[in-house]
Amino acid sequence: MQAHKKQLVLIVLIVLIGFIGVALPYPIFAPMFLHPQYNTIIPYNWSLSMRGIILGFVLSAYPFSQFITSPILGIFSDYFGIKKILLICLLGTTIVYLVTALAIYLKSIIFLIISRFITGLLEGNIAIARAIAADLNQINKYRGFGLIGLATTFGYILGPLFGGVLADKNIISWFSFYVPFCFAASLSLLVFVVTLLYLDQPKQITKVSEISFIKKLNFFERIQQLKQNKLLAQFFICYVFFNTSSRYLL
Repeated sequence: MQAHKKQLVLIVLIVLIGFIGVALPYPIFAPMFLHPQYNTIIPYNWSLSMRGIILGFVLSAYPFSQFITSPILGIFSDYFGIKKILLICLLGTTIVYLVTALAIYLKSIIFLIISRFITGLLEGNIAIARAIAADLNQINKYRGFGLIGLATTFGYILGPLFGGVLADKNIISWFSFYVPFCFAASLSLLVFVVTLLYLDQPKQITKVSEISFIKKLNFFERIQQLKQNKLLAQFFICYVFFNTSSRYLL
């Protein structure tokens, strides 16, 4: 029982850090792209409409790639082990956050979009963390998922707060738009170390079926399977609209 509680605490930490990373850029990207006086990543003579289009690409890169990769990471975890995939994602996220900071420092829009896309690919580990929580049979499921939901909410609160503070030069002179991503990289590295040392290797949540690995990666076939379960499909649609609206408001 005590061991499962420790595992749940670690999972909640992973989700919290993940959603801090999700929400951290929102107070940063808007002024960085839309206000020429900051003289950051967009050339000064670009129109406001073009700035808005590029901002849209940057903001959508993360959730789009996360939508693609979440089920794929689940398949990988079945074949190669949950802890191994989780560690790879956390270490990769650490590196890509640093790449994002470097892209902002070098004023490279292309590298920024690519780095946000890759970050979304790797942050699908949040789905893996939730799956691990579901497998903790000594923990009340309502309590476990309630704590994960709480971590999600706090992540959305703390992310913009850290992002806004660490980008404000009026607080400390060396704060800048790239500093919050260095901070996010350090948090991700911390979670990687804690996961490596303290997360037990969970049992496989589902048995590896006889369906081929390549066939499982067929995205369109998985969508067709989703349609067969009407309740799950309705939940999925509601979840997509909820996340879309919450990101728009941020």
